[in-house]
Amino acid sequence: MNDPRLRRLFALGLVLIGLGLVTSVAIILYIRNRPAQVGFPRVGTKMASFRMPDLQGKQVSLADYKGKSVLINAWATWCPPCQAEMPMLVNYAKQNPNGPVILAIDAGETPDLASAFAQQYGMTFPILMDNNSRFLDSILVDSLPTTILVGPDGIVRAVHVGGMDEAIFTAEILAKIPQ
Repeated sequence: MNDPRLRRLFALGLVLIGLGLVTSVAIILYIRNRPAQVGFPRVGTKMASFRMPDLQGKQVSLADYKGKSVLINAWATWCPPCQAEMPMLVNYAKQNPNGPVILAIDAGETPDLASAFAQQYGMTFPILMDNNSRFLDSILVDSLPTTILVGPDGIVRAVHVGGMDEAIFTAEILAKIPQ
């Protein structure tokens, strides 16, 4: 290998092999760490399971509420429609302690922001922290707020994307609660 052109060609080959290995490792790590695409919740299908911390760090899962109807509300503090509908959800929870369990899933914010919002609106139901929105991304929720009613059997009964007023909440969500 005394020929300088051959040495350069060999070095270039080693660099290209190294770049190929680094790229392969990066792709493998990306694929392994991205959330699985479960699909958007559809009425009549089983709701995707989840486990995430609440504001106190306790792990909460949908399975914890097996046998009960669960109202999942995906929201964020910066979202005006979320801010507008939250008093209605808080009021509903207070007036219907035996109604569906409400789980408020914060879309990737800090516990401090979510806690301040919860105090401001008087939220007494569990607030779950979806770190980096991994769960919401996995079920393809890309609009906030999104509300999902899950029956006691784990089957999705209703889905509403966007803010709700009392009329929409009553017609599209409450009317679908299994008796």
